[in-house]
Amino acid sequence: MKGLPLAATILLILALAGYATQNTQAQPSPEEAKQIFENIGCISCHAGKPGQPAASWDLIIQFMEDWSQKYPSIDEAIRNEVTYYGGQKFNSFDELMERMSQNVGKTRNDPEIQQLEAFFRSFWGEQQQTQTQAEEEQTQTTEQTEAPAETQTTEEQTEGVRGGEEPKAGITLTVVSIALVILITVVAAVYLTRR
Repeated sequence: MKGLPLAATILLILALAGYATQNTQAQPSPEEAKQIFENIGCISCHAGKPGQPAASWDLIIQFMEDWSQKYPSIDEAIRNEVTYYGGQKFNSFDELMERMSQNVGKTRNDPEIQQLEAFFRSFWGEQQQTQTQAEEEQTQTTEQTEAPAETQTTEEQTEGVRGGEEPKAGITLTVVSIALVILITVVAAVYLTRR
């Protein structure tokens, strides 16, 4: 029985680490997104100074606000509105972000790039589709097919994102973390009562 408190402690640490990780993957605030944009080097082209080829952060935000009212998706906005240096057009937001990531020496899997993508998608109420989120959605779809439960749709999850609320990403991880904390509490109570 001596190993039980150690196992409970390890499970608690893992649950808390999982919860903390889930919270760090949330969409950044406008200020955080701007800081990321500056820190990774986007401003080398996007400072808005004479002679620089690209729009400033403030102008990009204005475009996003305007385009989100004009186009039903970020992909359509990018297809119709963005022309890259040299006249190249992009077919999608993903294609644009792939190029911009390369320009600053990063890949689209980089957490900072993913945070920027999530922020820009929020203008349309869209969530960043990372591989982990796609897997979670697949798991949730399977669970819903087997036993329907009360869940939120992506539209409900991201409602009000531009109004200051963050999207409720990682719900599955949060539920698992809470369940683990409850389990650890019960196991600890049982252990202490048997002493």
